[in-house]
Amino acid sequence: MSVDVTVTDVDDEIARFERAWYRFDVAENAPGGSVVGRVTAVDLDLPPSNSFHYQIDTSSTDDDALNDAGEICD
Repeated sequence: MSVDVTVTDVDDEIARFERAWYRFDVAENAPGGSVVGRVTAVDLDLPPSNSFHYQIDTSSTDDDALNDAGEICD
């Protein structure tokens, strides 16, 4: 299954994912809420202006969650 993730940034520098794509495998018996993987974005802003908000495209998945640390949870 593919999941689309968007990164947004409120500053003047454009946020980009560190890699072009990510692949995570999920164990069939993993408990709900387990971290599946982590996506990471970067920009040229210095802290604290280099924080991001990650969002899963809800049309591509049902129950997955994504937090501001970029952790994708089942």
